[in-house]
This record gives sequence, C-alpha cells and structure tokens, in this order.
Amino acid sequence: TNAPTSAPTNAPTNAPTIAPTNTPTNAPTNAPTNAPTNAPTNEPTNAPTNAPTSAPTNAPTNAPNNSATNAPTDAPTNAPTSAPTVPTDGGGVQFAVPHPLGAPACETIGNRCDSGDYLKGSSSTKGPELNHPNTLSTCVDGSAGVYYQDESIEKIVVRAGDIGDDFSTANLEAGNKATIIATVYAYSGYTSDFA
Repeated sequence: TNAPTSAPTNAPTNAPTIAPTNTPTNAPTNAPTNAPTNAPTNEPTNAPTNAPTSAPTNAPTNAPNNSATNAPTDAPTNAPTSAPTVPTDGGGVQFAVPHPLGAPACETIGNRCDSGDYLKGSSSTKGPELNHPNTLSTCVDGSAGVYYQDESIEKIVVRAGDIGDDFSTANLEAGNKATIIATVYAYSGYTSDFA
C-alpha cells in the first residue's frame, strides 16, 4: 500500500530495504563493522594498542629512556674514549715523591722509579735526610756515626728488566723481572756491609 499500516507487524520483513535511511541512528550498533572505515577517527584512543605498529615512525621519540641496556651493543662506538689506556711500554723514568706510608713512592707507571734526593743523608741530623726516616718499618737510622764515612743509602732506582737490560723501555709490571740499583756509602773493607 502507499501508506504504512497503523501498527507494526509482529514479525520483521524477510529482507531489509534496498536503500539506507537518510539519517543515522541515534546510537551505534552493538557489534563493530566487519571492515574499518575509509577515514580515520578524529581523535586517538585513550589507551595504546596491545601490539606495536608494523613499521617504525618517521620521527624519533622526544627523549631517550633513563636506563641503560642490559648488554653492550654489538658494534663499537664511532669515536674513542677521552682517556687513553695505560701504556704497555715507554712510560719513561718516574721520580718518587713522599708517600703517607713513610717511604718515597712513584705514583705513575713507568719503566723505572728513581728515589731522587729523598734518601740522601742518614737520619734527621746527618745530611739531613729529607722526610726522615723514609722506611716502612720501625728500623730507623740512629744518630751515631759520621756522614760520608759510615754506611748510608743515598739513592735507590728500581727499573724493569734483568740486570743487563739497562736500556729496557718496558714498564714495571707485577710478575715481571725488575732490577734494583742502590747508591750507598759503605765501610772501606766492605766486610760488614750486606745487601
């Protein structure tokens, strides 16, 4: 008929109408559509999706994360570190300086350590010896004797290598050979002096 019935039928028609309605319904359907719409939504969702995107974004994030990675990267850095590594040889002569332990010490790696003038003299009265007593033990120099006549150690040089390796350029290193050269005043007969 040209006009609708005065009341709806108890059952729906067997098939939907061919043309859609002119205006959308006031509320969305309970189930989503089978395929996405051609245009995106105007606003993003409140929460991120559970899976990442299939390809990275064109722009990086605004800031890096604060924590380091669990393991180092497979490739080295593009530039060396600002501080050099400890040299394996050619450190040169290092001169000793006073040390809190009580004896002169060389604080820089080299191929030899030279006490310089710190050991010249004997005790605080003969010489006098700089930074007396210059020993790690309780056996210190006494006040008896005459300087330049009685025994005294004037200088100690510790260098890398065997006794014949005077021109060695290797650094002093734990486990390797070293030679000690001492400059001393001794009795003329040397019968009571031992190294």
